[in-house]
Amino acid sequence: MSVPVPPLVVRRVLRDPLWPVLLGALALLLGLLALPLLVLEPWRRRNRALRLVRLAVAGIAADLGILLGCWWLWLRHPPWRRDPVAWREQHTALLDRRLTTVLQVAERTVGLQLRTDIPPVVARTPHPLLVLSRHIGSGDSLLVAYLVAHTFGRTPRVMLKRFLLWDAAADLLLNRLGSYFLPPRRVNVAERDRRLEAFARSLDAHDALILFPEGGNWSPRRHAASIEWAEQNGNPALQEWIRDHPRVLVPRAKGTQQMLEDSPDLVPVIIAHHGLDRTGSLGQIWRAVPLAHPVDVVVRVVDRPRSSDLEVVDLWLREHWSQIDRWAGELATAVGEQPPPPSRLD
Repeated sequence: MSVPVPPLVVRRVLRDPLWPVLLGALALLLGLLALPLLVLEPWRRRNRALRLVRLAVAGIAADLGILLGCWWLWLRHPPWRRDPVAWREQHTALLDRRLTTVLQVAERTVGLQLRTDIPPVVARTPHPLLVLSRHIGSGDSLLVAYLVAHTFGRTPRVMLKRFLLWDAAADLLLNRLGSYFLPPRRVNVAERDRRLEAFARSLDAHDALILFPEGGNWSPRRHAASIEWAEQNGNPALQEWIRDHPRVLVPRAKGTQQMLEDSPDLVPVIIAHHGLDRTGSLGQIWRAVPLAHPVDVVVRVVDRPRSSDLEVVDLWLREHWSQIDRWAGELATAVGEQPPPPSRLD
């Protein structure tokens, strides 16, 4: 059972002022942890612990920088003389700067090498983008947000789970950028649909809506669970599709379908990435650092499905996810990576 998110006034009056103190305490704790590592780790080839501590401190600093930046922008642009365009642009630039810094630290500490294949048409498209991304590994959501803000030159508009509102920086920044936090379960279906429609219709040519249709990070256990679910629900065709695509989960079409239906100007963009595949847990991260291979990102603008009917969108998504699975498999073979282990729940 998830912990309820405090009301807005509680978050602003109590949580936000305490957040820098909590982040400072966490950074101090990591710094104290790093002291013995400075002595012990240089004798070890990979220096894993020290690398990860440095990256974690960079993440904390980015979170704090976003929070302080949001406070500063509120002082510079008080509500009674606020230009909405400048307000959005400066918050997008704030996110871009902080994510760029984290990626630069990741390059120096864990060997992150980012290789991108992004056609110029992505930045030139005069319509809002619907960014549909593969979801696997640690930090891929931040990577996609970085590409949207830094490379696409768009404002990231994200659909997020409510528990992320516990993070003061994410709460302030993403709300100001017009992201959509899923409502509490007590909100009825009609009201949920109304809010989602309003969100879709608010998108403009400066925006990129980010969705992860798989609904969660790929893992062998989740892949196995999806096979079992298809079997229990008497859907052998879906079960076979899952088995034939070992590197992806089944994309869920409902959110994509509703966005395409409510925002007819949306241009779909598919993002496939490879290189973070084996960083889905703390144990995997530990074994992967420093990264042995680059992180490859392929971005493609694709045609909208022929209609916004749910079944049509479902088949359309599976076709693109089949291509992602095939591309990821080819690239993994090229770098000598072993295929994913058999998907089992035990």
